[in-house]
Amino acid sequence: MKKFKDFNFLYLSLGILILSTIFISLFNFINLFSDKLSNALIYIIFFILLILNNYKIALKSKDKGIISGIKIATIVTIIIIIFRLILGFKFSLSTIIYLVLIYIFSCIPAIYGANKKSSSS
Repeated sequence: MKKFKDFNFLYLSLGILILSTIFISLFNFINLFSDKLSNALIYIIFFILLILNNYKIALKSKDKGIISGIKIATIVTIIIIIFRLILGFKFSLSTIIYLVLIYIFSCIPAIYGANKKSSSS
């Protein structure tokens, strides 16, 4: 039952990301948001959810924080690369910076969560 609660948080985060993307796209479609603002909001929501999930995962993990962060960042990066290849997007400098930011925003909260777990034990 404990693992099911962890998956609930992950599914909740995925649902928030999907719904927020739909609403932001809808607001962009009816010209309430500009394209740049829409993209920025989607990136901000994605990184906030990435930070929260990695912190929560690191609190439950038996691995070191950096290892947990790298695992999650690698999974997310592979998913993004697969989608970019399927949809035919080209890789650019901004894509590489985005992928590096995923690693940074995955590792730092995971390290913090693992340190918080070890200091409270």
